Amino acid sequence: MRQELGQDPGGARASAQWSRRALPLTVSEQGEVNREDLPAVLLQISGERGPAADARVSRRRFTEMGRGALRSVIALDEAGRRAAGGETRPPFADETDGIVTLRNVLPGWSVRLMVLCLLLPALLAALDAFFRARRHHLNAGAWIAWALAAGVVVPLTWIWLRLLGIVGAFPAPRGPVLPSDLSLSTGQAGALASVVLALVGGVLAARMLGRSGRAARGNPAAGAAGAAVGAIVCGVVLLVWIPNPYAAALLLPAAHVWLFLGAPQTRMRGAWGWAALAVGLLAPAFVLLAEMDALRIGPFALVRMWLVATAGGHVSAWAALAVGALVGAVATLVRILAARRRIAATAPPEEERPTTRGPLTYAGPGSLGGTESALRR
Repeated sequence: MRQELGQDPGGARASAQWSRRALPLTVSEQGEVNREDLPAVLLQISGERGPAADARVSRRRFTEMGRGALRSVIALDEAGRRAAGGETRPPFADETDGIVTLRNVLPGWSVRLMVLCLLLPALLAALDAFFRARRHHLNAGAWIAWALAAGVVVPLTWIWLRLLGIVGAFPAPRGPVLPSDLSLSTGQAGALASVVLALVGGVLAARMLGRSGRAARGNPAAGAAGAAVGAIVCGVVLLVWIPNPYAAALLLPAAHVWLFLGAPQTRMRGAWGWAALAVGLLAPAFVLLAEMDALRIGPFALVRMWLVATAGGHVSAWAALAVGALVGAVATLVRILAARRRIAATAPPEEERPTTRGPLTYAGPGSLGGTESALRR
């Protein structure tokens, strides 16, 4: 392509490759080929969305792209034959999977090992916090149940969307489709908007499930809630790591920072507490921003696209359960921060303690001065 076009054809950066592997999403034909477990490369001048319907066609550029695509296919076929010693095999069949960065391939096994090594300290600390809370007779299990109940809104929404897609309440293709390419009638738009009812139903169900065992949970700032958050987040990251280490890497900041935020020793509250909560959500937010930039759409269009894709089955039930558990962890951290703020507002001001020399319990000769050695000086 560089020889035919006379310029650098470009390619996806390592960060873009990482985000696509963490959250697979494309609206181009490449996604349909990848769905069948076939390798595919997209050759596109005007980006992933392609040219506009009324865009002019350049005969010269069309010819250059056509020759470049033909030469690329021939080169791939020849590489496959040479790799097999004359036998026809797919090209690069023995190459490792990974991310291309700095003209090298970062193997997938190294990414998996790196993410696991970064997760292990947080996982061990979360286990220690959970069992330490049990030794102090704090009911961390009750807070885990409350957090899962708070996140039940996500699985209920997923079930509702899948039912709407199965019964044909609105068009629900299997893959993501841009809102501009999928027009909905008034009734279909109303069916899609009914997801708000599922959200409200999930919130009510979470409130009813959360009311039971309120006395057993105790004060959110005592430490049991923080231990529950650490166990949930680290458990979710570990389960996500098994099929997709790239997605698990996006949750590593949350696994570390939220565990520290939930610990009762930190006493973090106010702006610092909310900032620590936001730090754990930065990496997933950057992936969503990268998707909006690649597709040139806004946040509302992205939400609609993911709702339609969920109705079509593009989002699995396991993904909905993982997101629901993370939502419950966020709700638990919000309760911890609110409890710390309430305790700080009602606590009496600390009295100034007298300044003493030496240990507080020492009151022998010389503690107040006046000894012969002190008088000589």
